[in-house]
Amino acid sequence: MRQKSWYNALYILSAALAIQGCANIIPPTGGPKDTTAPLLVTARPGDSALNFKGKKIELHFNEFVEVKDQTTQITISPLTQKNPEVTAKGKKVTFLFKDSLLEDNTTYHISFGSAIRDINEGNPYEGLQYTFSTGNYFDSLSYKGKVLNATTGLPDSAITVMLYRKLDDDSVVAKEKPMYAARTTTSGEFAFNSLPAGRYKLFAVKDGNNNYRYDMRTEWIAYIDTPITVALAPAPVTLWLFPEHITARDSSAVSKIGIGKELPRKEDKFFSYQLNIDTGNIANRTFDLDSVPVITLNKRAGHIDTSLIRLQNPENGEYLPIKISEDTSGRRISVSFRLEENMVYALRLQEGFATDTSGAKAPPAIYRFRTKKEGDYGSLTLVPQQPDSTRQYILQLTGEKGYLFQTIWKGQPVQVGRLRAGNYTLNAVIDENKNGQWDTGRYFGEKKQPEITVPYPGPIPVKANWDNEIEFKLTTAPTNTTPAINSGKK
Repeated sequence: MRQKSWYNALYILSAALAIQGCANIIPPTGGPKDTTAPLLVTARPGDSALNFKGKKIELHFNEFVEVKDQTTQITISPLTQKNPEVTAKGKKVTFLFKDSLLEDNTTYHISFGSAIRDINEGNPYEGLQYTFSTGNYFDSLSYKGKVLNATTGLPDSAITVMLYRKLDDDSVVAKEKPMYAARTTTSGEFAFNSLPAGRYKLFAVKDGNNNYRYDMRTEWIAYIDTPITVALAPAPVTLWLFPEHITARDSSAVSKIGIGKELPRKEDKFFSYQLNIDTGNIANRTFDLDSVPVITLNKRAGHIDTSLIRLQNPENGEYLPIKISEDTSGRRISVSFRLEENMVYALRLQEGFATDTSGAKAPPAIYRFRTKKEGDYGSLTLVPQQPDSTRQYILQLTGEKGYLFQTIWKGQPVQVGRLRAGNYTLNAVIDENKNGQWDTGRYFGEKKQPEITVPYPGPIPVKANWDNEIEFKLTTAPTNTTPAINSGKK
């Protein structure tokens, strides 16, 4: 009997475990990702309210929301003495004025940019606007324009555009907040709405500390030479943004410029070097016909013995004539010679070709490499269409690794050869002072607008063994369409 009871207990336990295994819960698979922005259901008080006397505005949405980047995305014009407090709770966003010092009989316009987003996927409510008036009427004039980067000719986003009433104070942009402010979109466009008629100073600032002032040396500025007039149907304006205190070719270069002390270089224990040569597979054509082998030492050389650096043709063993030079750092040695296409070379570095300041000798090595052939490259024929024959232009062709080609255009088509396959950008600097380089502007002191860069619209594809003819219309405003590129085999 006991044995039967033991078997029954074992059977019940096994069945329970089996049932538990069958009852494992599998989480349900998710549906499609939510890409829908939240919707505004109601606003209290409603949009376009007159005789506004309250301290807060409530916006109710159809889903849970949050507020992101309010200092850079949300603007109120005219600016208030204290920044409003914007908070989100559940499906509600509250816009709270910290004081009641709103101007009488004034139209206020709030732009939320992309600050309001759904809390789950972060989908932004783009372009939400809210307007109210503390009087019994609305100011209804508008003023629009675009901000372009003078170094690239391309739109600049997240730029603060500002209007001032003080027309006789040049330093007002550095000392005071503006009366009206707007931010540029990703296309560089800005719009002031609900403005009263009048004359204003107009500025655009890359506001590094978000204080609505031009007060940092690293900030960029754009301005109109004379006050603008806000009236019915004003023509859109273009502002050219520039770094007043930094002379640089483009914004990416400026962003890499720093002020400070160079840290001491950590010296390696051993004397070593590296070359700009790919020796992985001698069958591959890897060395550019316009390049030269460069030996980069990890320490400053005390002595270079040029007789121990030799270039050989491996096929016949012949040693070829070379020219050796070193730069002022004592760390870079260039080996120049006449390159032939699709040719294998051997660069022989004998022991002691370089000796550091302590007497240590560089170790020997042999670098074998094959040059490219002309068919590995593409070429471009640039045909600028000049709008003003009295001006001088600087054509600049840029690849992924920086500037490759620059020339002053003299009215004739320009051919650029030996280009690696890939995409390139083309710019033309309007060289007003004809000094052969882009020059920045000046606001304080002697005012001077920056030289303007005209971008070619869109990337220029280059294929191996193909020639592209590019017709470049030199206008001061970029277009939204990419013109046709005439291509053909060489």
